[in-house]
Amino acid sequence: MERRLDLARSDLDIDIAPKTGYPGPVRIDSAELRTEAAVCCVCDKNDSARIAAGEDFEYRTSADTFYIDQCRGCGLVFLNPRPAFSEFERIYPANYHAFEFSEREFGLVYRVRRRLEARRVLSWCEGLPADAKILDVGCGDGFHLDLLAEFGSKSWKLCGIDVDERAAALGRSKGIDIEIGTLESSEFADNEFDLIFTVQTIEHVSDPSGFLSHIRRLLKPSGKLVVVTDNTGSLDFRLFRKRHWGGYHFPRHWNLFNKSNLERLALKKEFEVKRISTQVSPVNWTFSIRNLLVDRGFPSWLFERFSLRSPVALTFFTALDSIFQFFGNGALLNLTLRKPLESTETAKRADLKPVIIVGGGLAGLTAANYLNKKGVPFLLFEAGEKIAGLAQSFHDKDGFTYDFGAHFVTNRLANEIGVGEECRDVARYGESVWVGGRSYSYPFGLLAVPRFVVSAIREKFALLFDGTRPETAKEWFSASYGPKLAGEIAIPLTEAWSGASGENLASSVGDSIPGSILHTLYLKFASRVTGRAVSCGYSREKPENPGVWHVYPEGGVGVLCRKLAEDIGESISLGSPVKKIVVENGKAVAVEAGGQRYEASAVVSTAPAHILPKLVTGTDELDYLSKFKFRPMTFVNLRFEGRGLIPDVVVWTPEDRFPFFRLTETAVSMPWLAPEGKTLITADIGCEKGDEIWEMDEDALGELCVERLSELIPDAKERYLGCRVLRTPLAYPVFLKEYEEDRKRFERGTGIDGLYSIGRNGEFRHVFMEDAYWRTLEKMKELAVKLESK
Repeated sequence: MERRLDLARSDLDIDIAPKTGYPGPVRIDSAELRTEAAVCCVCDKNDSARIAAGEDFEYRTSADTFYIDQCRGCGLVFLNPRPAFSEFERIYPANYHAFEFSEREFGLVYRVRRRLEARRVLSWCEGLPADAKILDVGCGDGFHLDLLAEFGSKSWKLCGIDVDERAAALGRSKGIDIEIGTLESSEFADNEFDLIFTVQTIEHVSDPSGFLSHIRRLLKPSGKLVVVTDNTGSLDFRLFRKRHWGGYHFPRHWNLFNKSNLERLALKKEFEVKRISTQVSPVNWTFSIRNLLVDRGFPSWLFERFSLRSPVALTFFTALDSIFQFFGNGALLNLTLRKPLESTETAKRADLKPVIIVGGGLAGLTAANYLNKKGVPFLLFEAGEKIAGLAQSFHDKDGFTYDFGAHFVTNRLANEIGVGEECRDVARYGESVWVGGRSYSYPFGLLAVPRFVVSAIREKFALLFDGTRPETAKEWFSASYGPKLAGEIAIPLTEAWSGASGENLASSVGDSIPGSILHTLYLKFASRVTGRAVSCGYSREKPENPGVWHVYPEGGVGVLCRKLAEDIGESISLGSPVKKIVVENGKAVAVEAGGQRYEASAVVSTAPAHILPKLVTGTDELDYLSKFKFRPMTFVNLRFEGRGLIPDVVVWTPEDRFPFFRLTETAVSMPWLAPEGKTLITADIGCEKGDEIWEMDEDALGELCVERLSELIPDAKERYLGCRVLRTPLAYPVFLKEYEEDRKRFERGTGIDGLYSIGRNGEFRHVFMEDAYWRTLEKMKELAVKLESK
């Protein structure tokens, strides 16, 4: 219902600066705006407190005073009352900056922002199919679509939609496909788009909940949505919140979010939250100062120094916000969502050929378990004589337990599989770096090293004027952490585990690195408070929070696989290596195992990516995978008298005088893995099959490690009790720059109808156990939906 805006300033119960005369020859429309009442779009309740009031400091579309409420339930900040939609053309005047953001209008500012935004928007498009359809909602003059047209794939179909005819006309003049109107009135089809993004649009929308519903309808199953909006959790909001905060943008911003309530709204609309972070922006800082100067009657020559046309102000506040972004608290929110795949129960059908699963490790058994629940017939072939693959634990007669590397099981994964009650909580998990003869904790200790911090800030500032995207791992680490920390720690460690130089590794290596520093600090602090090893950096598919911590199953990590295999034993064939995956007319139709051919409705493979071309017959579509490389690894499990011998549970050793790059004292974290009074330290050594480390005798390897360990443990030789060595030729996928485009191609799928590649090795992807589980489930949901349509 529309009504006149007649609230008096006495309605506020906070101290807000009085309105003063407006400087300069500015025309103010004296007619009051027609308005309507608002409620919280997240809680759907009218339970809020008034926190701010202000005017249209920027465009002077009216002389009204506008009021900001904050929801008591979720903290949403919203304009109340707000202009009626019939006032649209008045509150968005012809000179509104989003209608024409061009080099002609903004000069250097436009050129710098174009470089920064190009890098950002292209990152949203990673993993899209070659023929992807992309929609920009609230595209204005098509600035971001223009970037994709210039720097993105020429095969992408780009579309935009905006309610303003003036902005759309400018975009169309550049050849951009822009529809005029709202999502409700658009002619876009359901399930049409692979990616939709909305950059600083949702805050302008009267009904963000309905807005997200319409976007969800337009996305394909598994399609991605990126939302960028102002952050009410930022420092600039806290400093200017009573009246002058630039993010209020009176009266055009109607709903303003923080991380918590934006994520809550997304979950309410049944999206999967893939990532929520912040990003740098100088705009709200700049306009907050400008609004203050305008409101206090300063001359125009001064307040005009704080605008979108001011390179000096924008540069300064970009540098300032970069400091806060370093701690994960930038001025803008960046939320990546995914529309989940949907599947109903699939009744078992006599005419449906079984799905053939190759491999009985965690991923293969996850696939089998899901298909069984959905009533899809399947057969699983495992080459070995038992299930679990590398997800196994070994117990010796002296009471020590060894895993094939570190298996990070979370309580969330254990509960999902159904073994939560069989697990013990991991009490602590900490990481340190040993460099220059001393230990630095991660991340607190490293943040206290001046040369690392100064180098990182300087690099962030330099990148503001450099539009190039990192192409190598060396460039990525330098851009992310600064040249000092990258050169002394990050790059040497990466080269040690990968066996390749930083110049030869692709920048996508950085995708496996944990999120923002602030979030890492938060999770590390939560770990100390709760007395549990809160998961930090080990899950990308599901959000990490203090309620997700590491556990270890009684009986070893193989318990998870045994649980998944319950009730499906009759469909598992052990000691049955698959010799061929048969492809006919571009479709996987059968496998050959044990001298027999088995017809299949689909084939799900966990075989390492570079082995897959050797199995597939009838097509050369996957031959490019043969060049993909995995890093072999030797794990030396050293037994010692005593416990707590190294500085932390995990110690990284980047200097090349050490043969190992990582040490893990598992008994500190999980004391039951070693007898009382003794400990187990696992040394991870990167190697190649057939080299000196790979061929070295166990005793010699143990002595080599103990000798080098004496720097960290002076009496290591006296405490040493012997070792056990485990080796695997397939420890880590190596993301070489030479085949990065092919890796991205494989990330989008095998390209063969009915052939799915799953699991860490099958996807050629840096993922831990939990992510392998969730990713496998999503692919099996996709398969089940496809089989239902037959």
